[in-house]
Amino acid sequence: MFFTADQPFLKISTIKNLLELYSKNKEYIIYPKYGDDRGSPVIIPSKYRQDLLKLEKDKGGASLINEDNSKFLIVENTIEGFDIDDMETYEKIIKMRL
Repeated sequence: MFFTADQPFLKISTIKNLLELYSKNKEYIIYPKYGDDRGSPVIIPSKYRQDLLKLEKDKGGASLINEDNSKFLIVENTIEGFDIDDMETYEKIIKMRL
């Protein structure tokens, strides 16, 4: 399971739901969907290890995901997928008091 460190609103229940989906679909890449957006964390089965190791700097693991090899979990609360990439976004979140 690959996590980013910039999703402060991600809930433990969402992580558990992703793990449950994976436990029933171990051959598939599992990811959350926040609204129309594919997000993190992502579970990539070990059979993709070599493919991950071959990725170049400009390509991430998301490039391995397609309709045939993946399943997604719809996350109703889209704020969980919100990530903080810079100081401006961080300050905006502080002002919103989420």
